[in-house]
Amino acid sequence: MPVVLQLYGHSYCHLCEEMQKALIPWREQYGFEVHVIDITEDVLLEHQFGEKVPVLVHDGVEICHYFLDESALKRRLIAT
Repeated sequence: MPVVLQLYGHSYCHLCEEMQKALIPWREQYGFEVHVIDITEDVLLEHQFGEKVPVLVHDGVEICHYFLDESALKRRLIAT
């Protein structure tokens, strides 16, 4: 079963787009899936993440936010 990460953000967010692009080589190497979740119209998610986006999450645990933390991502992927 592949690892699934959630990327919370906004469709108009340039940092969100940058994190999506930065994840591409990692996805190719480790074979995980990324579910992009636009929090714009979800009041609960907007309250939870707000201005912190993008936020990369695995199994409810935040890996990083704003920019891809490659060390944190690698630690998380190795641990799964």
